[in-house]
Amino acid sequence: MTVPLTIRVKNNPLFPLMSIVISVILGIGISSYRTEGLAHFVLMAWGFGAEVTRDSVTKVVKDWKLP
Repeated sequence: MTVPLTIRVKNNPLFPLMSIVISVILGIGISSYRTEGLAHFVLMAWGFGAEVTRDSVTKVVKDWKLP
């Protein structure tokens, strides 16, 4: 049985750092740094931060071993 790539990437301790780097690259854009680029960066950084937060909360709740 093979493990999907997304699971291996999310379990990587460098995932939050990689997410920030990707959001910076995609947020700035290629032509120039404009307000739109900043808005895209903020939205992408917020989305990646929300995913990392959800993942850490899930791990904490699983550690509680509730019935």
